Amino acid sequence: MLEWAVPPGAGPPPYIHHDQAETFYVVEGQLEVRAGDFLHVSKGSPHSFINRSQAPAKLIATFVPAGNAEKFFREAMDETTDRNATPPSLDDAMIQRMMAAAERNGVEILPPPQG
Repeated sequence: MLEWAVPPGAGPPPYIHHDQAETFYVVEGQLEVRAGDFLHVSKGSPHSFINRSQAPAKLIATFVPAGNAEKFFREAMDETTDRNATPPSLDDAMIQRMMAAAERNGVEILPPPQG
């Protein structure tokens, strides 16, 4: 289980979990869904989200079966960072760390949509 603070205008690039289904529960704010919404994404399905509002949003994500996604986040992100702080800008080192962690853990990061 992962609690995720999403600042205004933020969200991950499109991605796929090849080995796990993912569910999202929006605790507060909105992410093109509203607080109280629950979303299930089957394994192998491309997905993403973005906070288009002016206020922070918070979600809880779960992964079934547990394992690879949690390992991906531990390897790709700096666990010493305040979870509620604005995420650091993506620099080349972070992108390389994320791509390597994704490949090892059944996560495929997709290019942004065109247009």
